[in-house]
Amino acid sequence: MVGIVPAALDALRAPLGGASRRERVLPGIRLSETVHAPGQVLARHAHAAASLCLVLRGGFRERHGSRDADGAPSVLIARGPGVEHSDTFGAVASHCFNVELDDVGAGQPAADAGPGAWAAARLLGELRGGADDLVLEGLALELAATAFGDRGDPGVRAARDAVRPATDELRATFTERPSLRALADAVGVHPMHLTRLFRRAHGTSVGEFVRGLRVDFACRELADTTRSLADIAASAGFTDQAHMTRIFRRLTGTTPARYRALLRG
Repeated sequence: MVGIVPAALDALRAPLGGASRRERVLPGIRLSETVHAPGQVLARHAHAAASLCLVLRGGFRERHGSRDADGAPSVLIARGPGVEHSDTFGAVASHCFNVELDDVGAGQPAADAGPGAWAAARLLGELRGGADDLVLEGLALELAATAFGDRGDPGVRAARDAVRPATDELRATFTERPSLRALADAVGVHPMHLTRLFRRAHGTSVGEFVRGLRVDFACRELADTTRSLADIAASAGFTDQAHMTRIFRRLTGTTPARYRALLRG
């Protein structure tokens, strides 16, 4: 954790380079929605506060040093305080939800879907619904814990390295019915040991991880296409639309239809 200083407060209130659509400032936390013009470029800069950006529509390419991260609909970009980056927006207008927190420290930036993006969407829904400060502050801190919490834990990093072959296989075949024994063979361990390692690495079971990948896929399709819910459910590997809706609500706190409406404003 890092303490707040006056300079950090000034940076926390600095504009994010896009036209502001909605803003709410809490003690040490700033929530805002911004719209960026097609092709807009934000030159290299840094935020004194930790910053998170959930892409709602459109998208952009963000560069950190020599590395690029793609901000696509339903992806959460997380950056620690002071991380220098530049942004180039795509060919259509981009709509972003931004969360800045002055008292959070973190390591390397990341672009992820999954629980972080779902937590950001839940916070956005409460912001648009006029929730009180206590609710918004609590959800913003939960989001920060989800996005930044275990990134510096060497035990988690080691476990993720160990199960990477299984993780990669699941990402490539999540619409199918993966075999735990085959995944364990890919890692070179007994299936029981794989389940322990996997939970250490990802904080969840193999089965729940697969459900999360299917929900991630559904989120991207809901954000970026006009496909029907039934069609998305089938493509994601769910039994049917009702099955997708049940799992989607449990993991994200909302329904697929409401999620689509939320990202489309």
